[in-house]
Amino acid sequence: MTEITDERAFLVLNGAHLKKMANAEEIAAAVGVDEQTAASVLASAIAKDWAMAVDGRFLLVPEGTAVVHKYYRDIYGPLRLNTNLLAWYDRFEAINEQ
Repeated sequence: MTEITDERAFLVLNGAHLKKMANAEEIAAAVGVDEQTAASVLASAIAKDWAMAVDGRFLLVPEGTAVVHKYYRDIYGPLRLNTNLLAWYDRFEAINEQ
């Protein structure tokens, strides 16, 4: 399994993961990239067997979902170990619940 190499690719693939069966325009709008970028990332994902397309709508296959989850863990996982951030988040949640 290869990996996601940049943030924009992650955004598009995560958008495809969350929106399921959306077209490139819808995914692009949801994640804040232009449609051409979304279409390019999605075409690359199909070539890597991470996604499939049906009638112009995209769906990540299990391999694609695994790649998205790995990128998320690798990039954002260290934040979960940051005690200052966790303390701030605990204070935020207390305020957010009120």
